[in-house]
Amino acid sequence: MVRFTTSLGDLFEVPDDWWLEAGAEGFRAPCSSFNAGPPEREGLPAGRKVAIADIRPPRRSKGTSLLVRERAVSILSAFAAGAALPPVVIYSVPEGPFAYRIGEGFHRFHLSIAAGFTHVPAAVLDYWEPWMTGDPMP
Repeated sequence: MVRFTTSLGDLFEVPDDWWLEAGAEGFRAPCSSFNAGPPEREGLPAGRKVAIADIRPPRRSKGTSLLVRERAVSILSAFAAGAALPPVVIYSVPEGPFAYRIGEGFHRFHLSIAAGFTHVPAAVLDYWEPWMTGDPMP
């Protein structure tokens, strides 16, 4: 099992058997981000590459698992196959150390870090309000 660290210093793990099950054992990012498909919902902007370092890493509520095995294996399989995935959804943040905040795409974000990507395709929305994600800014 390999441990990974977000830019906030949060540790997370992706078990070796998940990589193996996904056919992604030994996977190393061949480019800066995973391949972007169309957004998950109508009305979202097309994805553009955004540096992971510019996005505030999301945190889960206490007692909620950071990664769910089935979802993680599916995403890792897509990475290994070079398949397109929907861009994550991020919101511009008016102030603070990060330019953006994750709205949707916790798994894609964290697994991008684990896979060695430096960027994620992101549908960027120009505003953020705490009620949108239920997670107030720190």
